Amino acid sequence: MITLVNILFNMHTTHPLNGFLENYPLFTPFKAVEGYVRSAPDYTDPFEFHGLTFSFYCDQENNEKTFELEVPESSKKHFGQMASDKIARELFDKQGRLDYVHHFIGRCRSCKEFHVDFLLHIYTDKEIPDSYDNFQKQDPETGKLVHADSLLPDRANIFIEKLGAPAVKIKIEKFIEKYLDRESCGWYYKSKKSLADNLGIGAFAYLRRIIEKELMSIVQDVSDLDGADKRIKEVISKHQQALSPHLVYDDIFEYLPRSLQVLGDNPFRMLYKYTSEGLHRLSEADCLERSKNIEMVFEFVIKKINEERSEILAVKQAIKALKANNSDQRNF
Repeated sequence: MITLVNILFNMHTTHPLNGFLENYPLFTPFKAVEGYVRSAPDYTDPFEFHGLTFSFYCDQENNEKTFELEVPESSKKHFGQMASDKIARELFDKQGRLDYVHHFIGRCRSCKEFHVDFLLHIYTDKEIPDSYDNFQKQDPETGKLVHADSLLPDRANIFIEKLGAPAVKIKIEKFIEKYLDRESCGWYYKSKKSLADNLGIGAFAYLRRIIEKELMSIVQDVSDLDGADKRIKEVISKHQQALSPHLVYDDIFEYLPRSLQVLGDNPFRMLYKYTSEGLHRLSEADCLERSKNIEMVFEFVIKKINEERSEILAVKQAIKALKANNSDQRNF
């Protein structure tokens, strides 16, 4: 497991379900609520999904637009007749766990016409209460009134997975497209497409090709950065002469720019290590999880190299402008 991914991962959405609706592949559980306590939103009712917004590509307007999730009219009528203080019993399984599948419509808020369909499975891993009976109780430690559910020692988690959804539009960040050559960019697209289709082995195979081909070149690019520690080139030369180039990834960490050391782990060593293991040793699920993490680390490294280049270029341009301005003043 690549633990630094927890540091890298940063939600850029204002609602926990935005990223799920936009990017999650089919049949991949998303933990929507941890330690369930009766509160909003809790997704124990299809109406909780009504009005959620997310970004998606509108075929009508040929652009990415904001979509809004709707509950079909038939469901509005059906669930609107339920008592507001209870969760509909039909949404539970025989063990008292939340477990239902529902159809939702995502409609473009701009054109009001184009829509996509989601079939979502919502479930809990443990039994939960179905009503608001004794909704508040006194916390024995603080004496304050709290949600009764919050006093339970082992609360359920709520998960959501897509059983049916529109195809996710594959997007490769511009800085990746510019950095990789055509062949590697094609592999990267196929890797992302495999991840979107929940095909872990395929995604891992393409990522391994990219790392095998590009990783040493990426290290060379780091060594060529303005202000880079010259000892990076010395490490590369030493191991190339000893016919042990893979050891470069172990030995360069202390010489990397601070922006690549901030994780506390060596991203080059990790990329090499976690793509070198044979496919036959990994399950489909292992490959899927590992590919997601490798992709995130890889994009982080490329992004930081681009930022280092851009920052140096901007500073050089600023210095050039200052010198030119000073020269003009002297000639005045």
